[in-house]
Amino acid sequence: MSYRFVLCCAVFQTISIACQELSIIEENHPQSFWKCSTSENPKCQCFPLTTNGDFSLQCSVGEGYVSANYALKEDGVNSFEIECPCNETNPLQESVYTFLSGIPTSNISILKFNFCPLPNESLSKFFGHMNLSFTQRILLRSCAPITSLHHDSFRNMSQLQNINLQNNQLEYLPDDLFNDQSNLKILWLDSNKLKNISGKIFKHIPRLRSLQLGSNAIKQFEIGALSNLSNLVQLNLQNNLLDILPSDVLQSLTNLTFLDLSNNKLTSLDKDAFQFNTQLTELFLLNNLLEELPEGIFRNNIMLKKLSLRLNTKLSKIHRGVFGNLVSLVVLDLSNCSFDQSSFDKHTFSNLTQLTELNLSRNKLSGLHSDWFSGLANLTDLDLSWNLISTIEDDQFNSLRRLTSLKLNGNRLVRIEGNVFQGIGALKSLYLQDNQIEVIQSGAMEYLGELTTINLARNRLKFDEGLVNPYDGWRQSPLQYNLKLESIDLSQNLIADLYSDWSLMKSLTRLNLSNNQLTSLAITDVTRISPLRDFTLDLRSNQIARVNFKLAKLVDGPLDDERTEDVFVKKKMLLDENPLVCDCDAYFMVQYMNRSMPGVRHSWRLIASKLTCQKPASLAGIAPAKVNPSQFLCNCTDDFWPCECYERPSDRTLLFECQHKNLTEIPTRLPQLVGYKVQMNLSTNSINIGQVNPNSFNCCAHVTTLDLSNNGMESSMFGTLGWAQNLHLRFPGLNRLDLSHNNFNSIPNGVIDSWNGTHNLTYNLSGNFWRCDCTNLALLKFVYGSWKRVRDFNQMICDNGLLISELSVDKLCPSVNAASKYLTIAMPVLALLVFCICIMFYRSRRVMRAWLYNRQLCLWCVVEEEEEENDERIYDAFISFSHNDEKFVNEELVPQLESPPIGLPHYRLCLHYRDWLAGEWIPDQIVRSVASSKRTVVVLTENFLDSLWGKLEFRTAYQQVLKDKRMRLIIIVKGELPPKDKMDQELQAYLSLNTYLKYDDPFFMERLRYALPHKKNVIVPGSRISQAIIDHSESVGKDQANGVKPNHLPPLPLLTDREKQKIHVILPPDIEMSLTPTSSASSTAPFFPNSPK
Repeated sequence: MSYRFVLCCAVFQTISIACQELSIIEENHPQSFWKCSTSENPKCQCFPLTTNGDFSLQCSVGEGYVSANYALKEDGVNSFEIECPCNETNPLQESVYTFLSGIPTSNISILKFNFCPLPNESLSKFFGHMNLSFTQRILLRSCAPITSLHHDSFRNMSQLQNINLQNNQLEYLPDDLFNDQSNLKILWLDSNKLKNISGKIFKHIPRLRSLQLGSNAIKQFEIGALSNLSNLVQLNLQNNLLDILPSDVLQSLTNLTFLDLSNNKLTSLDKDAFQFNTQLTELFLLNNLLEELPEGIFRNNIMLKKLSLRLNTKLSKIHRGVFGNLVSLVVLDLSNCSFDQSSFDKHTFSNLTQLTELNLSRNKLSGLHSDWFSGLANLTDLDLSWNLISTIEDDQFNSLRRLTSLKLNGNRLVRIEGNVFQGIGALKSLYLQDNQIEVIQSGAMEYLGELTTINLARNRLKFDEGLVNPYDGWRQSPLQYNLKLESIDLSQNLIADLYSDWSLMKSLTRLNLSNNQLTSLAITDVTRISPLRDFTLDLRSNQIARVNFKLAKLVDGPLDDERTEDVFVKKKMLLDENPLVCDCDAYFMVQYMNRSMPGVRHSWRLIASKLTCQKPASLAGIAPAKVNPSQFLCNCTDDFWPCECYERPSDRTLLFECQHKNLTEIPTRLPQLVGYKVQMNLSTNSINIGQVNPNSFNCCAHVTTLDLSNNGMESSMFGTLGWAQNLHLRFPGLNRLDLSHNNFNSIPNGVIDSWNGTHNLTYNLSGNFWRCDCTNLALLKFVYGSWKRVRDFNQMICDNGLLISELSVDKLCPSVNAASKYLTIAMPVLALLVFCICIMFYRSRRVMRAWLYNRQLCLWCVVEEEEEENDERIYDAFISFSHNDEKFVNEELVPQLESPPIGLPHYRLCLHYRDWLAGEWIPDQIVRSVASSKRTVVVLTENFLDSLWGKLEFRTAYQQVLKDKRMRLIIIVKGELPPKDKMDQELQAYLSLNTYLKYDDPFFMERLRYALPHKKNVIVPGSRISQAIIDHSESVGKDQANGVKPNHLPPLPLLTDREKQKIHVILPPDIEMSLTPTSSASSTAPFFPNSPK
């Protein structure tokens, strides 16, 4: 319920907000809201857009839509745009226009009428319905041609300031079309078909500032056509048919600053054509038919800054004073005319002191006069390209101190002399391409220290005149002084080397050497060129046959901090369209190209999508990246005639090819290269390996493949081959031996044994007729057992023509194979059985050790070396128990330990009812019993916990354990483990950290014996413990009689403090032990030490 309630509230809130917005629209624009909310015209749909009253209206017409968009901007400017589907064959229905005319669009500032055919009524009447009296800007663009407009089209639109009538194919304009537009400032009439400009059409628009009449068919202006446009600033008349410009046409345009007369048919100009246009700053006369400029034509245009006379192909002469008054001129374009060296004199440009750009390109200049540019102190760009200039004198440019760009491309220059550029030290860009330059003299470029761009493409440069650097042997180019160069274009020349000075240009970003005569390239040649990461080296279309990147690891090694290396390398090298020889050098290039060369930074990105191999013929036309790496080969440096040697870097192999050489012995001189292995191909010769000296193979440590196929060898040759049985010694790296297509029928067993010991070696044995019977059993077993190592196993045949792969040892030798078959089955079974036994022994290792010890078996592995071997304590164990458990001790433990079955160890036990001295203090007896025993065995029952002496015995034993740091305390749990609440904390702690024995364990006695001191030498059956003790006592008595000092037992670890009748454990003083018998010699009681002194 709560969820539904929240959802209903949200919906209600949304509807409320929407209603509020619609009410605002209705309040501000009631009529438009009413139109959008009614369905009077079912073919139209109206959509309110914003609360400002913006809406979008779409009306269907045929298969298209008429759309109307109304927008109110924040600055109060309203715009209304109507757009129709262009090329719509169905005429607009009158109802649509009626609907549009009814939309309240008062105070519209901008009206756009795009691609809509005009309605049947006049435009003024249609606009009158829309109340456009406040419109300032109107655009009328029709899809269908409009040859003319109704003379009342803009009536009552007095506020218009901008009218755009472009691209309507208008041919005629009524004289009174703009009578009501006295405020008009911009008028667009370009890209129509107007032919004549009436003398009255612009009479009522005196405030006009921009008039666009370009791309029409205007041939003439009637008298007074522009007379009332004194405020006109910009006039565009380009792309018309004007052949004459009367002097009075521009007479009234006193404020004109921009005039474009380009692309007309003007053949001449009146000397007074521009005399009243004193504010003119830009004048374009390009692409006309002018033959000359009258002297004084620009006498009043001292404000002119840009003048273009380009593409006046008949203009060949400039009169002396034509440019005399253009003291503000900045840009002068005289290109594509017919000027030659006689067209100018020293005064032609002398007054152009503010000129910065002069374009004289594509003329007929064959030379330059030294005084042409003497007054152009501010000139920065000089274009002399595509002329006929063949020589340049030393002082030609001396006055151009600020020149930064010089274009001399497309001329006939052959040499660049020493001091040509002496006066233009500020030059940054020099263009000399498309000449015939063969030599640039040393020092000619010395004065251009600020040069950043030079283009020398399509010349005949070789740079043979360069100096040789004495330090690295590199030759220096004529550009050695221009260390600030950023771009060098030397394409389509005759350059055959890379020059050392290019590596000193730290700002170089592009070096174009395409279409030159470079024949080889090494990574060491290009590494030093430009440290910038966005550098491009263009080496396309040279004669580069070999690209060596073998030393890339040395010169392009990894960065100290790999994090500074960009993921995408920007340093590019272009190598397309070179006659590449795909040898081993190309292999390293492909590795570098694929960024797979280990230990290399790969600072270059090789771009070679169109690079293909030209040689060898087998790889011609194949892209190097698609070549199998094993096909990249090159000749070895040494000669091994008559054999051939090739280096294959993909797997670091030397191919020693000696096939078809009529050899009778194996060559003793083999190629060697550090880190490379050798493949020997000795096939199709007449080598008799039976007569080969074994010392011939001393050179073969690196041989991995030995091909001896097709040599006519026989089985009898193996008889004298000691090297064949020691193949792995003669050829330690051999992994393939080819003996195919010889005359073998068997192989000695010794050789087969050698083969079985070399598991990495594979063989080719087909093409021989092998004897398939029991006499050749060793070979057959090898073939069937190691068939994966026999590369042509499926092609091996017997001497009877049968395929060996289709036979088996069972068929060829059944009797021998039967025993082998059983043995093969038995061995895995036996191994599995041993494995299972080992697993069982490991999992039950404690029980098994106890079991073995109790049976005195394998004592060497179950009895560890212990300190008890030299322990002088009398007893093996002191049995601590409650008197209520005396029956269990006497009947179960004592007989099994003191009088065990034959073969089991005997133990000396200390029992308080038997071995304690009568009348002695019990705590002292306990301490002496623990101290004189190697183990203390506690029989833990509830009776034991109820015994005060039992607890004291445990604590004494526990303290002895802590002192000795050896596990000498054994606890036997008889029955269930007593509750913890009856145990003191020491006993609980001991039981939680140590294991104990349970009497009901089936291996209880075995475990107990194993926990007691180990005895390797068992006491002879029938001897008694008491007799042993007596013997010990007698030996001690004899020592006393002979004056020997009595033995001292180790200091007792514990004594009982008898003061104040309290019993607790304290550390005792040392005790001197005296051995005094307490009974007759036949007594079985042991001797104990006396009390402390």
